[in-house]
Formats: sequence, structure tokens, C-alpha cells
Amino acid sequence: MSHDDEIFAMLSDEWSLEQEKLISKEAIIAQLEARVAALLVRQPEQFFQLMYRLDIAEDKVEAALTNQTNGMMNIALLIYERQLQKIISRKEHPTPPPEDADLTW
Repeated sequence: MSHDDEIFAMLSDEWSLEQEKLISKEAIIAQLEARVAALLVRQPEQFFQLMYRLDIAEDKVEAALTNQTNGMMNIALLIYERQLQKIISRKEHPTPPPEDADLTW
């Protein structure tokens, strides 16, 4: 599974992304950009909750939003890059299984 496929899987439900024939960084960012714009207009509280849950720094969000021409695309890029960081980190630092078998889910 490619990074783009993994990122899409992580974001698809939460951001209501639609499956396309070809999942690419550009396709994901384009869909995120549209969802970010819609959320900021209709449900800004939900948008900021999602940013908090994704652990995207508030100053980065504010800086991206100050750019009136590319603000939504910049936010979409922040989301994409944060998810990519999580994927890479999980691969580099896998969680070891618990020593006690009773703690395994």
C-alpha cells in the first residue's frame, strides 16, 4: 500500500473524501481543500477540532489562513503532510506487542 493510499484511508471517513480511480497526493489535496473550505464556512468549530485531533499547530493553521489565495490549499497540505509524518513515524517506531498476553486486544 502506498503512502497516498494510507493517507486516503486515514482521512476518508473523517473528511468525507470520495474514492477515485487513482489516488494521488494531488487528488487528496484537492478534495481536502474543498472540505476545508466548506467546514470553515459552515462548521468552523468542527474544523478547529479536527486540526487539534490531527495535532496541527495553531500557528501553522493561522499562517495558512492568512493567505487569501491559497489558504485552503495550504491547510490541505498541512493535513496531508501531518498524516504522512504519522505513517512514517509508525513504520520507523512500531509499537511492540505487550509482554502480558492478557493485554492483547
